[in-house]
Amino acid sequence: ARLVPSPRPVVAPVLHSCIMVSGPVVGIVLLTLSLHRLPILGAAELTNSSCDESSRGVQDEVSVLQSVRRARTLTGAEVEALPGVERGPQQSRGCYLQDVIKDVVWTPSAPHNLSDKAVAASSAMFSFVSVFEERNAAHFRMLPARPPSKPYLVWSYNCGFFCPNRTSCPETERLVADDRKDFVFVNFDLRGPWLVDDSHTPLPGVTMAPTPQITGIPRVDPMETPKYLLTFRGKMHPGFYQSATVRPDLERLWSHSQVNGTVVEFLPARGQYTQDGTNRYRDLLNTVFALVPHGDVRWNFRFSEVMNACVIPVVIADGITLPYSQLIDWNTAAIILPECAIKHLSDPQGVIDLLPKDAKTIQAMRQQVCDLNHKYFETPSKRWAALLKSAAVHVAQRSIM
Repeated sequence: ARLVPSPRPVVAPVLHSCIMVSGPVVGIVLLTLSLHRLPILGAAELTNSSCDESSRGVQDEVSVLQSVRRARTLTGAEVEALPGVERGPQQSRGCYLQDVIKDVVWTPSAPHNLSDKAVAASSAMFSFVSVFEERNAAHFRMLPARPPSKPYLVWSYNCGFFCPNRTSCPETERLVADDRKDFVFVNFDLRGPWLVDDSHTPLPGVTMAPTPQITGIPRVDPMETPKYLLTFRGKMHPGFYQSATVRPDLERLWSHSQVNGTVVEFLPARGQYTQDGTNRYRDLLNTVFALVPHGDVRWNFRFSEVMNACVIPVVIADGITLPYSQLIDWNTAAIILPECAIKHLSDPQGVIDLLPKDAKTIQAMRQQVCDLNHKYFETPSKRWAALLKSAAVHVAQRSIM
C-alpha cells in the first residue's frame, strides 16, 4: 500500500483571518470493481476554506479527519484489476453522465470499455445507481442492502439539485442520516446540494472529475517557460442563490489595473462561445497558473481542462471537494485560496502575492500536474478508474472507523 502524507494547501500568507482546514489524503488501492447506476464522512474530503473558524460543520469535520489520520496506517491492499460493470436502477437521466455511458456501463457491443463481460450484482465490487436527488431520495432509501464492502456508488449530481438552506431538502438529509454503510455518494462536489452552506457536512463519498468541455488543449511542458503567468477566461457567473462573488471580485481587480503576464477576461453570462473564443481559451492555457473560481456552483469543467494543459489550478471555491483526494495529495499540485482573501484585495498584484514564488517549487508542481493528468485525468477511462480506486480507499477507511 502507498500512503500519502496528509496535505496542507499551498497558500501564501492568508489575509483577513481566513481559515484553511485541510483533510488527509490516503492512497491505497486498486481493488476489483464493478458498478450500478440509480453515508459517514469519507476521506474524499480535501479542503474546506472558511472565514469562520467557529463553524460547527468545519469543527465536526476536523474531528473526523483526525480519526482518519490516526487510522490510515491500518488500511490498504492493492490489487491490479478493474473488471466489469454492474448497472443498478436508474431513477432518471442525470446531467454530465457522458463518461458513464461510454466508459462505465457495460454493453456487449463495446468491448473497449472497462469490461468485456457482465458482472453479477452479488459479485460486483460496486453497484452504480443513478440519479439521486431530493425528489427521489425515498426510492434510494428502499434499495436492498448490500455488504458494506461492496456498496452502491450513488451518482448524486443532477441539474438543478440544490438545497438553498438546511431545511429545503428533508429527504436528502434523512437519507444521509440513515448512515447506510452500503452507500458511497459520487459527485463533482460532495457539498453540491448545499451550495450556500460551505460548512455543511459533505455527502459521504468520493469526488469525480468533470468531463472537459474544451478538447485539443496543448500541454505545456513543465521544463519550458509558458507564455503567461496567470490567466482566466470565462463567463460572468456569480454563484446561484448568491452563494459566491468570486468572479465579480476578480473582474473588479483586473478592470482597474493589470499585472504583466496575467490575463483575466470575462464574457457575458448569456454569451455564446465561438471558435475564435475557444482558440483564445486554449492560448490562455499556455500559462503557469490558471484561476478556477466559483461560478454558478463550486465546481466547473475548467478544473479538468487546466489539468489537461499541465497547468497549476488556482481554486477559489470555499467548501469544494477536489477529485480523487484519496489518491492525490493536492498540496503538491494545486493552490487553494479562500474566497475572502480575494474579496478584500484592492489590486491584482495581491492575487499574485498569494502564489508560490520559488522556481523549483513551481516547476515541481507543474510536473506533478502533468503526472496526475496522465495517470488520472486525460481520458474518460482514466477518470473512471481513478473514481473506482478512490471509492475503494473510501470503503477501506470507513471499515476501520
